Amino acid sequence: MTPLLIEAQRLKQLSTINGNLDNKLIEPTIIMVQDIQLQTILGTDLYVEICNEVEAANVSLLNTTLLNQFIEPYLLNIVVAEGVIDWHIKFSNKNVAKLTADNTNNVDLTELERVSQRYLGKAEFYATRLSKYLCENSDNYPLYMGGNKESWKIRPTFDQYTSGIFTGNKRIDPRAEFATFRRRRGRW
Repeated sequence: MTPLLIEAQRLKQLSTINGNLDNKLIEPTIIMVQDIQLQTILGTDLYVEICNEVEAANVSLLNTTLLNQFIEPYLLNIVVAEGVIDWHIKFSNKNVAKLTADNTNNVDLTELERVSQRYLGKAEFYATRLSKYLCENSDNYPLYMGGNKESWKIRPTFDQYTSGIFTGNKRIDPRAEFATFRRRRGRW
């Protein structure tokens, strides 16, 4: 089983997650984020090395630095971004229900998505920071660039921002646009 690279209790201490949120809800989100998101950043070989060291409680000094300074801040934000909607909904045999409590107002799905996007933006910042650190220190982490030779292994991605802005596929010269505007204006 995949070890937790950040404990649910630590996540509650360092984030805005309320202390009464059940760890049974948080831990599957942590594991999913580690397996999908973090492994994509680190690559399979480095990710497996770190997980094995954590599981054996024998983490190298280099990987301790990586965990404490780079991976933990990333996981704090990406777990909240991924979990905010999941923790709001309960699946059961009979239905899918929205969790409620006395004396509270529920937020709607668009508000939850905005909160998720906010944390996702922070997570992307920390992911970029992590990637840049690993690129600059690739001699210390040979599995980062040199591993993942098998086709089934995930190779690390270097660009972590996933902006939703489309900038177009051609360059526009503003002088030409202005000249076109002046010609059109002259016809009237």
